Amino acid sequence: MAAEGVEIGVGKCLYETDAAIKVVIDGKDADPMWIPKSQIHEDSEVFEDGGEGVIVVSAWFAKKSGLGE
Repeated sequence: MAAEGVEIGVGKCLYETDAAIKVVIDGKDADPMWIPKSQIHEDSEVFEDGGEGVIVVSAWFAKKSGLGE
């Protein structure tokens, strides 16, 4: 069973490294943010540079980053 994921919005990946992706989330005034690849949930539609869609992260990362419960 996969760990719980939290949808943080629809967005686009602007840049990718071996360890993380830099995303911008539509409709939020916040600056682009880095998300460790290890915290991207399997239900996410965005995994790599140029990817667009719903961004889903681990519940732990969402809480730590102030993005979810």
